[in-house]
Amino acid sequence: MSTQLWWSPATRSLTANRSLCRTFPIWRRSASSSTSNDTEDLLRERRVLSGIQPTGTPHLGNYCGAIAKWVALQEEQSESYSDDASISVATSVTTRLYSVVDLHALTVPFDAKGMPNQVHSMVAALLGTGLDPSRNILFRQSDVAAHAELAWLLSCITPLGWLQRMTQFKQKAAAAKSESSLGLLAYPVLMAADILLYRATHVPVGEDQQQHLELTRMIATTFNDRFGSNRPESREVLPKPFPMVEDEIATRTGASRKTLSRIMSLRDPTKKMSKSDKSVLSRIELTDTADDIRKKVRKATTDAVSGIYYDREERPGVSNLLDIACAVTGQSVAQLEAQYADYGTGAFKDSVADAVIATICPIGERIKQYEADQTYIDKVLVAGADQASELAAVTMKDVKEVMGLARHCPLGNAWADQVTGTDKGHNLAPCSNRGDCELDTGVCTCGTGFTGAACERRICPVGDDPLTGTPIDPLGIQRNEKQRVNCKATSGSFTLTFAGFTTEPIYADDTAKIVKAKFTALPSVTAATITFGGITLLACTTIGNDISIEFTQDFGDLPNIDGNAAGLVHSTPSVTPTLTFTTATQGTKESLPCSRRGMCDINSGVCTCYPNYFSSDGNVVCPNDCSGHGTCYTMEQLAKLATLNGEIMGWTYGAVPNKKETWDYDMIQGCKCSAGWEGHDCSLRSCPTGDDPMTLRQQNEVQILVCKGSSGFFTLKFRDAATPQLPFNAPVTSLATALEALTTIGKVLVSYSTDANGVTGTPACNAAGSNNIRIEFLTNFGDLPPLRWILDGALILTLSTDGVGGSVQGTKEEIVCSNRGICNHLTGVCRCAYGFTSSDGFGGEGDRGDCGYMEPIYLTSAARQANQV
Repeated sequence: MSTQLWWSPATRSLTANRSLCRTFPIWRRSASSSTSNDTEDLLRERRVLSGIQPTGTPHLGNYCGAIAKWVALQEEQSESYSDDASISVATSVTTRLYSVVDLHALTVPFDAKGMPNQVHSMVAALLGTGLDPSRNILFRQSDVAAHAELAWLLSCITPLGWLQRMTQFKQKAAAAKSESSLGLLAYPVLMAADILLYRATHVPVGEDQQQHLELTRMIATTFNDRFGSNRPESREVLPKPFPMVEDEIATRTGASRKTLSRIMSLRDPTKKMSKSDKSVLSRIELTDTADDIRKKVRKATTDAVSGIYYDREERPGVSNLLDIACAVTGQSVAQLEAQYADYGTGAFKDSVADAVIATICPIGERIKQYEADQTYIDKVLVAGADQASELAAVTMKDVKEVMGLARHCPLGNAWADQVTGTDKGHNLAPCSNRGDCELDTGVCTCGTGFTGAACERRICPVGDDPLTGTPIDPLGIQRNEKQRVNCKATSGSFTLTFAGFTTEPIYADDTAKIVKAKFTALPSVTAATITFGGITLLACTTIGNDISIEFTQDFGDLPNIDGNAAGLVHSTPSVTPTLTFTTATQGTKESLPCSRRGMCDINSGVCTCYPNYFSSDGNVVCPNDCSGHGTCYTMEQLAKLATLNGEIMGWTYGAVPNKKETWDYDMIQGCKCSAGWEGHDCSLRSCPTGDDPMTLRQQNEVQILVCKGSSGFFTLKFRDAATPQLPFNAPVTSLATALEALTTIGKVLVSYSTDANGVTGTPACNAAGSNNIRIEFLTNFGDLPPLRWILDGALILTLSTDGVGGSVQGTKEEIVCSNRGICNHLTGVCRCAYGFTSSDGFGGEGDRGDCGYMEPIYLTSAARQANQV
């Protein structure tokens, strides 16, 4: 199998005194394939993506054709590009991703056992050439499952005819004949997925891959046209990438671009250098020794013509050696022709060999050092896969959302919620507001007492059938489950775990009463009795104390108790403190709905008991007592507190007596979470929100207030927070300060139309009503509710919003983690995607914690360090 670059940059030309291997390429995207909107989107971030197949150690052609350019690219800080050569626009971010594309290597026969070694050898080679994993994302393609997933999604919208027309497929299929595979046909779709998965803006491509990149752009266009309307905030779900080619300066000798794009075979200089050639003399590998290199160059095909000069058509062998010398020395062909004018062929070959040895042998030594350190290579691949996966997750989230494939937990009528209008309660909610939604699986984990896919059904009380297990029962007497814990220690603490819940620390000197309180506090325990063995009063003793636990209201064969003894200490150094667990009596009582002595109503969770048996009352209490981060209210009370866009609406629920739809107004209870907490039981910490930095051409909310009058006071309200009374003649600074003091407002920009030509201090209100008070919300995003007011005196206020009278409807998002990170609801902290960190709300870096700022140089930033914690 030949070593193949997934795509490699085409070398169009080289200026004098520049090396093909060492030159720093000035990349430009083709002006013919851009649009003004594309340009504006790409100015915000630049992502360079390329890949190489894991087919062993690269050769000189691979290195000079692509890898050396990757190494050079990592030196750039902020590259400038524009379709118009007269315009220079600085990009703020450059992210470089390089992938060992092992999935692409599967399209032809391959050695499965040798594949891991080939991957490691290729990574060692990339590291040995100088590719720095701290400044680039280096990863194995198959370590990011989203490559294959996106490839399938894109294949479903790619016409078969597009793939059948691909030149490489025709050539390889003809060579393989009946052995050509579906993978070979779909190869370009996987390549498109590789690029689009990371929303790459620039892709280095060789001539043989330009057709594939154009197909990628066609697939992206098709996807955006078909599904983009499902994402109104940005139509370009998958931005179209641009090819990267070197700036066309003067050619070295006037030779065509094609002749300069490849290092050719030493044995047949009309063909490119390739591992598919059976003769090792055809190529110089990066791990060749000095003797190997000298031998191969000496045996390189040349001719019998005297003199050394460049002529690709008539003297391909000599011209190829001149290309190689030019590549490794940085000299132009003209300089080399002058240098070798009096050389014979043998001396010329020895000089070229010396130049190649000076460049390649140090690289080969570094490659061998990396190959010997497999642990380090594995760490590089794991770290790279983590970084790549973060970027891929953001793209896949958007792709699945617009394709209707995003995972959502089942919806059910909420058991308790804030109404959306008078008597409009029990609206559809994930997991019916009685369970936790696991977004990765789309499955609800229902709270205690609830069941069903959407937690839409009540579980009736369960218990033991009182007519079984009696002395006259032919099946015998039934017993409670008893388990025993033996604690051998003299100090310290331990924890017990039962059915997924863990106690707070139990100390070695805790009494039975304290142990019982801590154990029965577990949500998985209904009731239990705790006794200690012998006459001891302490949970743990020097020789070990038996703690007997009898479950008195949890019936049947129960899960085993487990524990953690790491905190225990024994005063005798030679004795290890221990916890041991045994089941003394296996529970045999039933745990049956309604104790099998009644009928269960799954809608109310109430047992209708048979005569002479007692029933529950059907009241629904707040889940987990709102976790200590909220207040429990009835549906009637929640209605009065319900908000819309941050404003209390004053709705009611159950105010009309005997209305059947609101029969539960004072029976069903739900949580009103405190600020900073969310979830049906207020157990989730809220994460910061902000504007998505990748959606462009959006505006802040601007509201225009006009006040008419020359006396009196006014109070402004926003989302139910009110300013102090302001006098009619309040200057602009006083009004701005009062608004920013509200807990519901961040930063605002306030201006008076009457403050013109440098004159300030005019009053907010005047008799003519000629002052337009312009209020721009700088850190509150989206379509905001209107300002409201309370008047005291002869004042008249009018307000213009949503584009009327010079106002502007806010179009920025107010999204959790700015849609560029994942919320950790345990800490309330956003874990930002690669390249993003906290913003200041104005487009710069700040302390909002919202992932709304794009890092100019992420790899050495504080954001990267924070994300690695």
